[in-house]
Amino acid sequence: MASKELKCPGPEDKAGAKIDYLAKRLGQALAPLGFTRKSRTLWREQDEGVQRHWQILNLQAGQWNEGPRGEFFVNLALQFPAIEQLQAQRPGQAWRLQQLEQVDEANGHLRERLDAVLPAGHPLARPEFKLGRDTDLPALAGQLEDVLQAHVLPWFQGRGGLEALRDFQGSLIAADIPLRITAALALQD
Repeated sequence: MASKELKCPGPEDKAGAKIDYLAKRLGQALAPLGFTRKSRTLWREQDEGVQRHWQILNLQAGQWNEGPRGEFFVNLALQFPAIEQLQAQRPGQAWRLQQLEQVDEANGHLRERLDAVLPAGHPLARPEFKLGRDTDLPALAGQLEDVLQAHVLPWFQGRGGLEALRDFQGSLIAADIPLRITAALALQD
């Protein structure tokens, strides 16, 4: 089935419309790989049992976007329902069961920004992406699609198990000691 041709926002369109366009383009590119898109978040479910998790990609708008200019960030996350189930057993944490099946990049257990998973010197290895009147959105979408295939999907695959969370040592946004211990408990380790 051919992808629907998306209308590219014009130079004077709001930054939000430009980010939405990029999310839709990425959604079309990742749909054949099992990804679902809702707004600016794309995800797919992988594995089963305690290893079941979601691979999540989110385009986060910058705080100060105004008119046709702005910025966005590309956030990556892996979210494990088994971790939430175990954490919900702690005193005062039963509320976690209410969000057990909700895909949410902000609740990911391994989280990172795109620039951290790219090789040093890569042209897209930057914390944020600037948008303006002269931004070539189709070209940027193509570059992001290439980066997803070459770097993001392998990053997801390399960390797509509780062992990666349990054994993690690095500088991710998440993966603190309690999460690592919970991953070990989920693995009965």
